[in-house]
Amino acid sequence: MFRNALRVAADEEEETRTVDLQVGRSVHTVSGAMRTELWMSVLARNRGAGHAAAREYPEMLTRARPAVVDDSIEKDVGRTFPRVKRFTTPTGLASLERVLKAYAALDPEVNYCQGMNFLAALLLVWLPREDAAYGALVVLMRERGLRSLYASDLAMLQARLWQLGKLLPPRLAQHMEAFGTLPVLYASSWLLTAFSADFPLFFSARVMDVILSDCYLMPIMKVALGIVLACGDELLGMHDMEAMVDLLRFGVPQWPHERLQVLLTEALAAEWTPAQAAVLRRVSGVESVHDAVTRTSSAQNGVRPSAPAPPEAETPDAARPPPGWDQG
Repeated sequence: MFRNALRVAADEEEETRTVDLQVGRSVHTVSGAMRTELWMSVLARNRGAGHAAAREYPEMLTRARPAVVDDSIEKDVGRTFPRVKRFTTPTGLASLERVLKAYAALDPEVNYCQGMNFLAALLLVWLPREDAAYGALVVLMRERGLRSLYASDLAMLQARLWQLGKLLPPRLAQHMEAFGTLPVLYASSWLLTAFSADFPLFFSARVMDVILSDCYLMPIMKVALGIVLACGDELLGMHDMEAMVDLLRFGVPQWPHERLQVLLTEALAAEWTPAQAAVLRRVSGVESVHDAVTRTSSAQNGVRPSAPAPPEAETPDAARPPPGWDQG
C-alpha cells in the first residue's frame, strides 16, 4: 500500500528551509521555521490535547506494550522515508520509533498500525523535538479524526472511500468503476497517511498545515477529490484499471512542483456543495469495500448480483449542509 515512500527524493530536506505555508486561504514562501512555529502553536492551545500529551511523553515511553506492537514498529521505521536524510541515521530512526511506541502505549485499543509511521515521520521533519511531534500526533489522532481511520474494523476508512466515490462526477465515477478502478485501489494510503506516503514532502506538509491548524473541514477529502478531478479528462481516455491506478498513485506525485501547488490551492479553496455535504455526513450503512468489489466484478463479468443492494436512504436533512460546512 505504501510503495511510493521509496520515491521521496533525497533532496527533499532542502525544501524544509523555505516552505509554501498554508495559513487560512493564503500561501506564503517563508522560512521553514515558520511551519515549525505554526505546528507548535497547535500544541500551545489551552484546550488542546497536544500540550498535555507532550508533557506526558516521558511517562509513555516507560509503559509496557505488547511485543508484537514493538516488533511491527521496529520493522516499519526503516522503510518509512528511506531517502530522507533524517531517517537514514540510527538517531533519526530511534526518534521515530520512540514516538510511535509512546503513542501505542497511550492508546492500547489502536496500538500501532501501518500508516501512522508516515504521519509521525512527517511531524518529526518540522518538529524535531520528540515530545512535540508526539503531542502533534495525539492531536491528529484524537482531535482531527484520523484515529477513526485506524479502527480494527476499518469501518470509517471504508466509509471515507465510499464517500470519495460518491463525490466524483457521475460520468467519471461510472467510467472508472466500469474498469474496476475503485477508491480503495488508489486512495487508501492518501487517507491513512495524509498523502505523506505518496507525495513529496512539500505537498503532504502543506496538507498537514491545514489539518493541524483546523482551517478547513475535511481537508484530506478535499485534496483527494481534487487529485482525481485534476486527472478527470485523462482518466476518461483510459480503458485499463492498472493505467488509472498508476496515474493516480505514481503519476500525479511526479508532477512539477508548481502544478502540485496549484492543485492543492484549488482543492482546498473549493466549497462543499449541499449535495457533497450530505454525502460526507453519511458514515454508516454505506457500501463496504468488499461489496463494492463484488458489485463491480460482477458487472465486468456480466453477472447479475444475486440480490440487489437496498436503496440508499437519504438522511432527512440531506439537502441542507450541516453548520460550518460553508466555512471551508
